[in-house]
Amino acid sequence: MTRQYENTENGLDQETAEDSASDLKFSEEVLVNLRQLLQDQASLNLALGKLIYLGLTIKLGTYGCVWALGISVSTFNETICTTPECFSTASYYMNNMNFRVKPCDNFFEHACGRWIHETKIPKSKGKYLIYTVLRDRDNFVLDLLLKPIKPSEGTGAAKAKIIYRSCMNTALINKLGDRPLLNLLHGELAWPIISSNWDESKFELVKTLSTLRGKFHNNVLFKVKVGRETKTHALQVTHISTGKMAIPFKRYTNPHLAYKLDAYYKLFYETAINLGADVRTAVQDVENVRKFELKLLNLKEHSSEEYGYTSTLAEMNQRIPGINWVELFTEMIWTYPVTPQTKIWVYNENYLKKLISLIQKTDKRVVQNYMVWRLVKHRVRNLSNRFENLYREYVREVYHRSSLPTRKYKCSHFLMFSLKRPTGYLFIKKYFSKAKKDAAKVLFEHVKKGFVQLLNTEVNWMDNKTREYAKKKALAVKFHIGYNEQMYNNVTKIDASLQELHPKVSDYFGNVIKVLTEIAQNKFKLLGKPVKANTDPFTARPTMVNARYDPTYNTVSLPGGELQYPFYWGNKYLRAYQYGAIGSILGHELTHGFDDNGRMYDIQGRMRNWWSPASLAEFKKREKCMEKQYSSIYWPLAGKHLDGVKLLGENIADNGGVREAYAGYQIWLKDNGLKGEALEPSTGLTNNQMFFIGYANVRCGKFTRAGAITQLATDNHGPGKYRITTALQNFDKFSEAFSCPSGSFMNPRHKCVIW
Repeated sequence: MTRQYENTENGLDQETAEDSASDLKFSEEVLVNLRQLLQDQASLNLALGKLIYLGLTIKLGTYGCVWALGISVSTFNETICTTPECFSTASYYMNNMNFRVKPCDNFFEHACGRWIHETKIPKSKGKYLIYTVLRDRDNFVLDLLLKPIKPSEGTGAAKAKIIYRSCMNTALINKLGDRPLLNLLHGELAWPIISSNWDESKFELVKTLSTLRGKFHNNVLFKVKVGRETKTHALQVTHISTGKMAIPFKRYTNPHLAYKLDAYYKLFYETAINLGADVRTAVQDVENVRKFELKLLNLKEHSSEEYGYTSTLAEMNQRIPGINWVELFTEMIWTYPVTPQTKIWVYNENYLKKLISLIQKTDKRVVQNYMVWRLVKHRVRNLSNRFENLYREYVREVYHRSSLPTRKYKCSHFLMFSLKRPTGYLFIKKYFSKAKKDAAKVLFEHVKKGFVQLLNTEVNWMDNKTREYAKKKALAVKFHIGYNEQMYNNVTKIDASLQELHPKVSDYFGNVIKVLTEIAQNKFKLLGKPVKANTDPFTARPTMVNARYDPTYNTVSLPGGELQYPFYWGNKYLRAYQYGAIGSILGHELTHGFDDNGRMYDIQGRMRNWWSPASLAEFKKREKCMEKQYSSIYWPLAGKHLDGVKLLGENIADNGGVREAYAGYQIWLKDNGLKGEALEPSTGLTNNQMFFIGYANVRCGKFTRAGAITQLATDNHGPGKYRITTALQNFDKFSEAFSCPSGSFMNPRHKCVIW
């Protein structure tokens, strides 16, 4: 039977919004008086009167003064927290909540309803999430880039500021027009579609591929990266695998999404025309590339994935003829001495053989047009407004967004992603503290202990041997927090890593190319080095808002950008919210080590089965329950059901993460000799209820219809509303905290539980 959820995308109505608690802003005078008055329970009425006198405006709604302040008969015997920090969190969460929806009826609406109603999705986006809010705060890097160059910050930071200024010099960029790109396309990377005299006899597949990857950091036809030799993990070697398409062709061939494919080829055609292509020639060239790309898609779809093997380049020439692999990698890699005996990890030999066969059967003009288009598609965005307008129209048609991010946003984000070491250094010095790092470490240790506790007390479907190994693996998970000290906090090393980069404030396009070359070649410097020389795989930029688990290293990484409210508040704030928020995120990542993919890796990150047949069978049975549960959810805004198979890994992590964080919070209370923390004066919530409010507020989000459709088509995460409700429907501690009756929406009788 299909379970359909009520459509609550529009959130609160206007009347409810006006009745909800307003933004509580407390002066120090109010705080002092409230602290004093609340210490005397008999002074409740006097406290309310004086608060009103002092100018504290509270919109009471249907709950009245007592509910708005969270002071009820049931909480009089609890300690009331009256610090400024408690008031600020109370204000934040109350402003997000819809008190007219009961928690047991729909916890997403209860915890996020007002935020959903009052938040407007920017025209440049198809969705807006709490995560989006945090990522938009990356603008603090913009502030740092705008400041004058300081010698004490190092030459790397100075170069980042120079590139930012060149990016903002739109007058010069518009004056140069298309010349910077045309110099490339009529030079080292010929693009036949814009040339009236392209000579097919000069087609050089190896040269074009090596230039695209080695100089412009473009993976075309196949993907080349640096990583550990997969079986022994002893050395850093080159990996070659199936490449990505320019766009998600498989989805866009769906008749309902065919317009996106049309928009893509329209961008291709109009870009070529604006760069000087003949109209009739361009029409035929674009059509030929379209046919070639569809053949590539078919090739990818019918090439079975292979685990791979280690080979030398000389051996690769014998096993996969048609491309001189020694020559290709020699020309591609400038920062490591490539020889015929250089090792490479080959992931999909079958795909590479079919690819070479397809290239040999295809007109050289078509192959060259396709390869160079993969570069042009990105680099036209570094040209004048004329080309930016073409891209804006493409975004409007494909993503239904009417605008692009601001120029400042574009320039600062390019530098955060491409020169992440100097921009990360600036961020660390200004915004990141050791106290944050230490607090997060303690929190993660409690989450790990929570997982082990669940293994001991609730995971009764595992045999003892498998359970003991799972406990060892969980306790062995390494935690990388904030940033990599060697990468981001050492000015000398940062400057040395960019010593070949010489940007000019008058050459934005050239600066971009130089940065791309630095990125490509710096990675290749790791080749041949023992893994021990690069033991810390934590390379994420400090400003990133994206925790992750790496099964090959058995590590959880939490970049500094994620340690912001409402995920993390600080040591002066109640832990309940923080264990519910950042604790559940860390639990989510930890659980990835035991989801449908992570379970296949052992403690050392090797792909090895450590499960008994009986335990594995029980895991798969529970896995199937969760697949069916999520597949039964219908999302009215998207007009589709969720895909429980596709979302399985993330759903396992969501369900396990909140359980582990909750157990970790109880351990923290016990370790600190507490039965509970102080209560906030304005929410009326118990500690355990605050935990779940913190958990839900991490996932608050809203979508446009197009954004909802795109979410289901492209993302392995479900929409936040169902990530909140379904994980909590499966969790008995949630129902206990809010006294949800059995059979109510948030406490269904049938639950799916793995961890």
